[in-house]
Amino acid sequence: MILSASRRTDIPAFYTPWILQRLKEGNISVRNPRIPSRVTRLYFTPRTVDAVVFWTKNPAPLLPYLSEIYSLGYRCAYQFTLTPYDEILEPGLPDKEALIHTFRMLSDAVGPDKVVWRYDPVILSDKMDIAFHVDAFARLAQSLQGASSRCVISFVDNYACTVKRMRGFSRPITEVDMHAVAQAIVPAAKRYGFTLSACCEVADLSCDGVACTACIDPALAERTAGYPLRLRKAASQRPLCGCMDSFDVGFYDSCSHGCLYCYATKSPDAVRRNVEAHDPSSPFLIGHAREGDVVSEKTAVSLRVGCPGQQSFG
Repeated sequence: MILSASRRTDIPAFYTPWILQRLKEGNISVRNPRIPSRVTRLYFTPRTVDAVVFWTKNPAPLLPYLSEIYSLGYRCAYQFTLTPYDEILEPGLPDKEALIHTFRMLSDAVGPDKVVWRYDPVILSDKMDIAFHVDAFARLAQSLQGASSRCVISFVDNYACTVKRMRGFSRPITEVDMHAVAQAIVPAAKRYGFTLSACCEVADLSCDGVACTACIDPALAERTAGYPLRLRKAASQRPLCGCMDSFDVGFYDSCSHGCLYCYATKSPDAVRRNVEAHDPSSPFLIGHAREGDVVSEKTAVSLRVGCPGQQSFG
């Protein structure tokens, strides 16, 4: 199986002790985001987890524990989001120079083939036009040259929880805009050694030099695992998402970065309550077991080709 940690929150930035304990103990409890009383209790080992994919904007707290995670036998890949936006849009992040330094430290530790740079989301406005992104993308690509070879781009989406927050900071993005941005940044990507790809977009940008692929694609999963995998498309993701099936261990409304465009955060008050309820020793990321929980126990099985009893949990 592929363990996703996590699309729903930044586990490396805020919950490193917790995920380290879960990997050591080999079990985790995850609430269904839509029906919180339904809990999946997953049991796993380094042999049944083919890859752990960390999603993060600041993995600095995780860096001191990388060798410990690898010594346990886990194989990991990293989706590192690094954008050019200021502290208004991203109030909880360190400055960009610090993040570039962290990116390079992570790459040095695990290898550039295990780190994907995410220029995500692309936001367009009167101030952040295509010329802005041409310059910003080129500067970041130059700073990250050699630390990764793949960059995933995605355009900002309007969710019910983000429309009001983003008012005045973003304008609607058309397919014409998507093609224009793609064409504008491809030269810098090539110059600094990045292959560009896009996930979950209505526009086919392959004619512009941006491959239509997935964030967790077969190549990344198999490169991380070190062997061929029997993979399937994730049924739980958005229809346009091409990512492979994975088990996400995160919890919505638990990330303290406070990014205005983030679909995973509906309310700052909910974030504060959830952060206060976090217990690093609990099998749940947020809180503990509750009366009325309906628990379904699962045992992870490797997706390695030829492994008996293969299955995955999404």
